[in-house]
Amino acid sequence: MNINQIIIQQKRDDKRYRRYAERVFYKALKEQVTPILENPNLTVQVQPMWDAYNKVYQYTGIDSAKKEYARIKKQEGQKDALIDLLLNTWSEWMRGYVIQNLGQMIQRVSNNTQDAINRALQDSLELGETRKQTINRIYKYTLGEIGRTRAHVIARTETTRATNVGKHKSSDDWSMFNGGVQMYKKWIHIPTPEFREFHLELANEMPIPKDSVFIVRNPKGGVNNMMMPGDASAPGNQTINCNCTTIYMSERFMRRNYGL
Repeated sequence: MNINQIIIQQKRDDKRYRRYAERVFYKALKEQVTPILENPNLTVQVQPMWDAYNKVYQYTGIDSAKKEYARIKKQEGQKDALIDLLLNTWSEWMRGYVIQNLGQMIQRVSNNTQDAINRALQDSLELGETRKQTINRIYKYTLGEIGRTRAHVIARTETTRATNVGKHKSSDDWSMFNGGVQMYKKWIHIPTPEFREFHLELANEMPIPKDSVFIVRNPKGGVNNMMMPGDASAPGNQTINCNCTTIYMSERFMRRNYGL
């Protein structure tokens, strides 16, 4: 197993995933804010952000699942192909994951947009601005450069989560089609300017059983139990702008290559 090649490929995939996700999330922000630019008495609607999350998870999560399934098959010396049969299953599963696990997060993103609009309205009222000036202020606080920065951060965070969720699902399916083989996982640190030493520590550890948690040191104190990078249950300082990923392997492969 060549970890450096895995990192190079993941960085290449991440770049494509994030370009797509940034466009989708910025479009969702525009769809939330545009009606309020026309009528400031309206409130932010959550549906555009729900749709954006679903699109990103369908695109990123399924592509990652497909690639991880193929990587495991190659790693195990298999040539038969079941991936195409799993695509519809993965699509439905990914939709369910968003509904079951990300509702509060999507609502929080939408609430942040509403908070920015409320600040714009309050500032405009205090300054005695005209309606046109108020609209311009709402735009300035929510879209434009600020909106693109928000879309970039959301895209980086959610594509990492979607990537790892997809890989986890495909490892489940590979195990199922191979008689319930015990699977292991390894945390892979993808270098970024926002270096997290506590994530690099995990990358230097041995693989662990797939259903076990990674015990991740928190720089603010204590530890967080995470199933994967981007785990939705972990705090923001573990997940926001994280690029880390996981790889999966059979117990046989793990013992042969890691000497356990």
